[in-house]
Amino acid sequence: MKISDLRTECKSTLKKTSKDDNNKYMTNSNLQVIDFDCLKDKYTGKIEFKGLGVKSNDALFIQDRNYVFIEFKNGETKNIKEFELHKKIYDSVFIFCDIFDKTLKDTRKELDYILVANFSNKERNDKILLNNLLKSINIEERLRMGLRNFKGYCFRNVHTYSKEEFEEKFVKKYENKNNIK
Repeated sequence: MKISDLRTECKSTLKKTSKDDNNKYMTNSNLQVIDFDCLKDKYTGKIEFKGLGVKSNDALFIQDRNYVFIEFKNGETKNIKEFELHKKIYDSVFIFCDIFDKTLKDTRKELDYILVANFSNKERNDKILLNNLLKSINIEERLRMGLRNFKGYCFRNVHTYSKEEFEEKFVKKYENKNNIK
């Protein structure tokens, strides 16, 4: 199957891909993305991976030669299972490389990862304080769920954002770029 066909068949918006099991959205953005769950289903259906429990990230944002995987977790962060999150990452990277004809060397140059999660008020305040401390010693940001290990290994950059940080640091940035063109 051609990439252009998959892009068309699995075209979606950030809003739709952020919908949780309780029909709540983590963003209202209409930025165009690939519903990576849809793409995974089409990919695994063609290769017959039945029973392997292949997982995937929620969305793939593409702009020029830059790609961003986005995973939405609407719920308490203490309920996020690190192993399952990492499995989604590995499975998604393998699928991405196969479909887009990329290597891990390519993903380290072109692919970013963002985990968007609901942080409690205490976690948000702790994160702000810790990020300020880390910046003072030249470390960009605190990454949760063991995600720091993926930076430079599978991805160029890795971020863990609250819904508010995601809107500020990602959605506004790309909505403004798309409005300029």
